[in-house]
This record gives sequence, C-alpha cells and structure tokens, in this order.
Amino acid sequence: SSAKRVFEKFDKNKDGKLSLDEFREVALAFSPYFTQEDIVKFFEEIDVDGNGELNADEFTSCIEKML
Repeated sequence: SSAKRVFEKFDKNKDGKLSLDEFREVALAFSPYFTQEDIVKFFEEIDVDGNGELNADEFTSCIEKML
C-alpha cells in the first residue's frame, strides 16, 4: 500500500518502527504547519500499545484514515 511505502521511506534506521523524531518528519511532510504539540499528541493517539514507537500497522491505519 502507499501508506506502507511512506512508512518505509521515513523509517530511517529500518528497524520496522517509527520513533517520534521519524514521525515528526512524516507529519511535517504532510503539513508544515503542525506544531510540536500537535505532532506529539497525534503520535500518542496512533501509538495504540503505548510503547513510544509506531509499528507499520499502527502507522498504516493512521495514514489510511488521513487519506
């Protein structure tokens, strides 16, 4: 899916997870107007298991809602 490709592009260290820093780049690519606060809030909403990282499933379901 296109969401999976986006995930792989921004997963800089290829560990299969997006850190908050990696996610920030994704969010700003979609909208340069996101504030740091918006990004953190969004990240925490997507991070269903609360482990501080987004796996491909968490990320993909979020992106598909946005598209």
